[in-house]
Amino acid sequence: MFVDELNITYNKISGSYPDNSVRKNYFLAACMVYIQRESPHMDEEELGAIMTDMDMRSPYGGFIGMGKSKWDGRLRKLKIIRLHAVLHDAGGHVKKRHNIGPGYTYAGMCCSFNSPYRGHFSGVNYCLFAKLFCRSYRELEL
Repeated sequence: MFVDELNITYNKISGSYPDNSVRKNYFLAACMVYIQRESPHMDEEELGAIMTDMDMRSPYGGFIGMGKSKWDGRLRKLKIIRLHAVLHDAGGHVKKRHNIGPGYTYAGMCCSFNSPYRGHFSGVNYCLFAKLFCRSYRELEL
């Protein structure tokens, strides 16, 4: 399951971005997982450049809502929603900026229409499924 890869990648990269919040580093970890799934032979230098770009261009990556939204303050107590925000933002940003990965509809909805709104229903359900059936969900530091 994706949550296992996310935890492993987060543990690898969190030291590279010590000034970021935990959620921002989970966002970057999700970006890296999406990129490595579709481009497994990408060299370290190119991947590092993409990650630095994602870090600088996405100051609110992994936050709930668009930008610095009030939704983050209201919903951040819900781990399922925090995880969804991380995966949703990462999928969308990687697709938009580099045309790699699943896009905002990261949770199995294969379609050509990649809308931020379309991915919310399937994404929150995916995160609920992860909470109920994935042991590594409890290990998330989100």
